[in-house]
Amino acid sequence: MALKIKALFAGLIVVASLTGNASAAPSGDFFMPTEVGGANFFPFKVGGVAQLGQSDNGSPTNTNGNVMSPIRSCPNSSIAGFYPCLDVSFWSPDFVVESVKTPYYSPTLGTSLGGSSDGHNYGGTNNGPVDAQVFQHTHWFRYPLMDLLKIMKDFKCLERGNGVDLAWMSEVIPWKKDAMLGALLSPDSFLFANPIAIASCIPEAASAQADFLVDSLWWCMGAWGTVYPLGNYKGISDTTTASAALTGKAVFEMLRGIGGGTGAILDHATAPYCAATPKSIWDKSHYKMQLIRPTKKAKAVVIGKSSLFWGKGANPPYKAGNNSSDEFMYMIYQKYHCCEEIKF
Repeated sequence: MALKIKALFAGLIVVASLTGNASAAPSGDFFMPTEVGGANFFPFKVGGVAQLGQSDNGSPTNTNGNVMSPIRSCPNSSIAGFYPCLDVSFWSPDFVVESVKTPYYSPTLGTSLGGSSDGHNYGGTNNGPVDAQVFQHTHWFRYPLMDLLKIMKDFKCLERGNGVDLAWMSEVIPWKKDAMLGALLSPDSFLFANPIAIASCIPEAASAQADFLVDSLWWCMGAWGTVYPLGNYKGISDTTTASAALTGKAVFEMLRGIGGGTGAILDHATAPYCAATPKSIWDKSHYKMQLIRPTKKAKAVVIGKSSLFWGKGANPPYKAGNNSSDEFMYMIYQKYHCCEEIKF
């Protein structure tokens, strides 16, 4: 009897400790730029021919756009009216998206951003209006890492800025938690959040696993479903896949802007490559994502690639080292295809 009581007491201690870990305030390591996978910058191409790094797979929009001539011209305000330039393409880590269960928590900083929230505002699986659904908050950081590290600083087409900026947080955006309000602000949701539009994404759901994205199916995100509705709910039970899908939605929305207007970021890989282009509809093949938290994955993946290929061990229960589970951080790489001025 004494042994049974001791065993029961030990079991209660284990259960209590696990419960405490699950409900404790999240924590994590401060993000360091050295955690970014250097290989994700490649391939680097000059004139569409000279190449460093492994080739991209996929559609013509993410094969670095081979051109007929490595030297072209772009218009400007000079007397000649144009300048000669060299065709260059590469990938750059410019943004960070967080998908978190705990309101106002930042896995990038490893601490809270200082806000407060009621219990019903917390994310997690089945924390939504229907079963088998994940709700997470998303945060968008402008994080021009190449500029911060003073790499390729002579490239005029590279994203520049004044350090790291927190651009938006879904906690303070009412329609991210209200599906009807979100639909009113984005009425195109009614066109694409339906079984027919969802079925049209099936071909890309297969091709995305080979890194082939179909940009004309812009409402699709491969194996992650569709970008609609635009709220922070995703109708699946796997938190890792849901976090990736909500991160993909965030990229879509930052390009698009609320109500379909021009968003906060520009496309750097659209012909004729002379300048960044404002877009209300994305070319999703111009972006890829590297998981940094809770568990770092070295290789970035295309939008829509199944977590079966990259999600193993991505979100361990309770903790991943010092990082809390269900608190995700992704580095967003955007494609640069630009024409760098040739100076004589």
